Order: sequence, then C-alpha cells, then structure tokens
Amino acid sequence: MRKTVVKNINTGAIRREPTLPDFYSDKNLLIEIKSCVEDDLAAMEQEIERGFASEIELVSSISTHIAGFGGKRLRPLTVILAARALGYEGKLHCTLGAILEMLHGGTLLHDDVVDSSEVRRGLPSANMIWGNSASVLVGDFILSRSFELIAELQMPRILDILSFTMRRISEGEIMQLTNLRDASSDEANYFDTIERKTAALFEASARLGALAADANLKAEDQIAIYGRELGIAFQLQDDVLDYKGDTKLIGKKVGDDLSEGKLTLPLLRTLMTANPHNKEILTRAILNPNTMDFQKIYDFVVSSDALEYTTDLARDYCQQAQKRLDFLPESVYREALSKLAEFACMRTF
Repeated sequence: MRKTVVKNINTGAIRREPTLPDFYSDKNLLIEIKSCVEDDLAAMEQEIERGFASEIELVSSISTHIAGFGGKRLRPLTVILAARALGYEGKLHCTLGAILEMLHGGTLLHDDVVDSSEVRRGLPSANMIWGNSASVLVGDFILSRSFELIAELQMPRILDILSFTMRRISEGEIMQLTNLRDASSDEANYFDTIERKTAALFEASARLGALAADANLKAEDQIAIYGRELGIAFQLQDDVLDYKGDTKLIGKKVGDDLSEGKLTLPLLRTLMTANPHNKEILTRAILNPNTMDFQKIYDFVVSSDALEYTTDLARDYCQQAQKRLDFLPESVYREALSKLAEFACMRTF
C-alpha cells in the first residue's frame, strides 16, 4: 500500500499515512473472487427476483430500484463460498444468499429513512423518490417476504439463526441512534455496535453456508467467526471511506457519517488523541451540531493518525478472518474466501 507523508496537527509529529488502493485493482479482485461461483450467483439473482415479485406497483417499482443498485453482493457471496468450501454441491445456498440479500435490502430502505439519506450506491435513495412512508412500508414488505421464503424451506435452524441475527442488527441500529453526538462514547461501545449492526449479518451468512453443507458444529462455528471478523473489517474500511473515499466510487457523499453525528472509529480516535484545545473544539462540535465547522473537524480527522489506526485494525481483522479458514481443505473456494477478507479491508468502493 502506498504511503504519503502527513504532519499531525495535534502533536506536530510526522507520520506516513496509507493511501487507498487503486479502484481498478480492488474491483478486479472482486471479479476474480466471484468468478469461481458465477453460476451460483446467477441462480441467486433469479431467487431475488422471485422474492421481490409483487402485484402491487409501488412494491415492484421500489424493489426494482433497489435491485438495480446491484451492490457488491458480499453477504450472499459469503454464503455461497462458505458452502462450496465445505463441499456442498446443491442449490440451497443460492436461496439462502437471496434471502440474506433481501433482508439486507429491507434494512437499507429503513436506514435511509432514519439517516435522511439522499443517495444509495450512486443513485437517488428510494425515500428521495417515493418518500419516507413508501420506503418504510416496502422495507416491511421485503423483510416479511424474506421470512416467508425462510418458512418455505421448513428448516427451523435457519429461522433461529436469521431471527436472532435480525434482532442483533436492530439492536445495533438502535445503539447507533442513541449514541449519536455522544462525546462520551468510546471504542468499546463502537465495536459492540458494529458487531451487531454489520458483522452479525456476515456471521449469519457464513454460518448458513455451513448449515447448507451440513457441516459439523465445530466447522460451523469456526466459519461463522470468519464471517464476523470479515464484517468488522468491512465496517472499519467503510468508516475510513467516509473520510477518504471517492463519492463516485462509494456511492454516497464523503463525510455523511460525520454530518449525521455518527461517532465512527476515526472520529473517536481523533477525539482521544487530540490536544486539549482541539479536543474541546471536537467535543463542542459533536454536542452542538449547528455550530460544527464541518471542514475543520474533517481536517482534524484526516491529519491525525485516526485513518491509519482504523486501516491497521481493519487489516488485523482481515488477517484473523483468514486464519479461521485453516481448517478448510485447499480449494478455489477457500482461496476466494481468503481474498474476500482481503477485499473487505482494502476496497475503495
């Protein structure tokens, strides 16, 4: 990873800040990862289309809109690769991948309303086009439809896993909401939140892949931990991109989290390491958003060690996730899971 020299405005120290990798390199890495399961991903997309089907025009319009976002499909990809890496040769993992992507899509519709988001993956968010009420109600439809597809499978453990996961995600979102602009929040609280709101669905994805493959409980737990650590690495990098990303690539405005008052790790780290004068400015801005000098706070974060610190942690979680795969037999699918962890912590989009 390339480095650039930056002077820390809090301490005056000179450090080397990592720059983000080239967009085309990580895009090509994701294409390479998906190449070994192209047929499975195509079957999964057909299942998503079946799941979104509705006679109600508004449901069809919004479902088509969010399906058109495309997205990276990392959660269903995790299901499919985990199942294949454990020797599975059926089609259940494609259905499970579709269900997970639908659950994710339903929560995104709700998130955009809560966050008053205007853009999702580079396109106008559904709430900006159809309004908050429509977005919430169609989000409810998609979540309900997801559990209808789960019921069709008649496999109680899948229902248990996903019911628990959705509760965890809701808890994480509520924790994030209650911690908005809370200058007393700390790193432990941050990790507790992201393990619920982001990592939980990645963990469920990996666990369901193992369940589809009828793996033993030890293997299921091991690969589920891989999924959790993958999800944490993904979220850490997401928080870096809020300060260093390219709006055209990440599909949202840079600085959105900051402007919404979310205390992500880069901001928490900046607050913790700032000198007394800058810490007072940061705290006052967090507590009184109307007085926030957005550019000044942004500059504090970028010129501190916060982004490097967060990037290093993302890479640590990536490496931990990769070690969780040691129990798997050598295969293109195990290699793809390892590369997926690498992608999560180096991505630019």
